[in-house]
Amino acid sequence: MDEAIHFLAKFKEITFPKAKVTAKVLSSEKKEEGTETAIEVSTDNLTPFVCLQSNFEGFFSDNSFQMMPQSQRSIKFISAKAIDVKAFAESLEVIDLASTYL
Repeated sequence: MDEAIHFLAKFKEITFPKAKVTAKVLSSEKKEEGTETAIEVSTDNLTPFVCLQSNFEGFFSDNSFQMMPQSQRSIKFISAKAIDVKAFAESLEVIDLASTYL
């Protein structure tokens, strides 16, 4: 299910609550076209523009999304090459709009 969150003011006029956003690597599966790694992103508060980044070559199934309080979201990281899951988990970073200016 897709959801839309509408903000009724400009982002620079909103004071977003501090949120604790975490990303946890759940599993990694080798496929014919590469490696697919499952990630669970969770937050305790409203979190606009959550982005994941890593220094590994590949892409995330979704990036730059909003999260509601106490929510979780499943994301996949797809890489054409086999990856070291532990090293990937250590390199995984989560940023969000509020953390860029708080």
